[in-house]
Amino acid sequence: MKKYTLLLIFVLGNLISFAQITGKFNASLQKKMLIAGNPEQVVNVLVKGDIDVIKKLTIANGGTFNYAAGDIASISIQMKFIRNLALNPAIKRIEDNDAHVKPLNDRMIVNNRVAGINDGSCLGQNYDGTGVLIGIIDDGIDWTHPDFKNLDSTTRIKFIWDQKNDTAGNKPQPYNYGQEWNSIDINLDFCTENNNLMNDHGTIVSGIAAGNGLCSGNYHGVATNADIVFVSLNFNDNIHQTIVDAVNYIYAKADSLHEPCVINASVGDYFGSHDGMDLQAQFIDNMITADSGRAFVCAAGNEGGYPFHLGYTVTKPDTGFTWLTIPAGNPIDIWGDATNFNSIQFSIGAD
Repeated sequence: MKKYTLLLIFVLGNLISFAQITGKFNASLQKKMLIAGNPEQVVNVLVKGDIDVIKKLTIANGGTFNYAAGDIASISIQMKFIRNLALNPAIKRIEDNDAHVKPLNDRMIVNNRVAGINDGSCLGQNYDGTGVLIGIIDDGIDWTHPDFKNLDSTTRIKFIWDQKNDTAGNKPQPYNYGQEWNSIDINLDFCTENNNLMNDHGTIVSGIAAGNGLCSGNYHGVATNADIVFVSLNFNDNIHQTIVDAVNYIYAKADSLHEPCVINASVGDYFGSHDGMDLQAQFIDNMITADSGRAFVCAAGNEGGYPFHLGYTVTKPDTGFTWLTIPAGNPIDIWGDATNFNSIQFSIGAD
């Protein structure tokens, strides 16, 4: 009997310990930890907690400490060692992300009286982007387009980082993937950034933000004299890492150029809470507030009328039912205020 009692205590102890550490994971990482896979696989995760402890634990477990902003760090580590980090009380949260973002457009140049801002009639002084860096995170850019050149035909693009192209040695550090070109490379036509995804979305967005109208003489963007840094995003399962890498990269370039910087990311997805409380959002916010002269603009989405959102206002003791027809393999996200969730019960059944 004593033997079984000890076994039960051991099992309960392990279950409690597992529950304690999985509570530090987001849903995506919990799924990966529970599904048998390759324990040697290196994954990129965001970790919130004591940065010194995170760095020491990462290195001690054979991982790579990439960089940090505030109390959140970006690290690369094998799956089998994530549990070791979670067991440390100094580690508060660990997240990855399986989101698949998509480019998003929006109409703004007419509605925001850009002409009046450029000529000074709106704000008492003309603003055309001089001395400002615009960072674009998107699918690719036609760097040969005349709207991204000066009158002498030199490029206005200071740097391009193509995250998708990983075949050459000019990888930016500390990210160590993709290819990077500076303005000298671009002027010499050395750049091989390949804009072959989603109908030149990044070129359109860049033109709206910073095109100077030299191509046609009639159509220009908002900040016609701004400098440009472009990141051609790798739209993959590790999108949370490639986006925060892009933000960190652009702000670092702005610092090196001694220019204030605004980043535009016309990309997004429909998973997650969208409340700014996930580690990716907090990490980007930490980078924005780390220095003055930084801003970040993100598309809000194009599909508000698309019928894939459902919401309830729950009033006890009422019961609500929704019947869904969902293709196999599609996930359902359920989000709500914790206080409200504590007062209701919900269940999901499959037929």
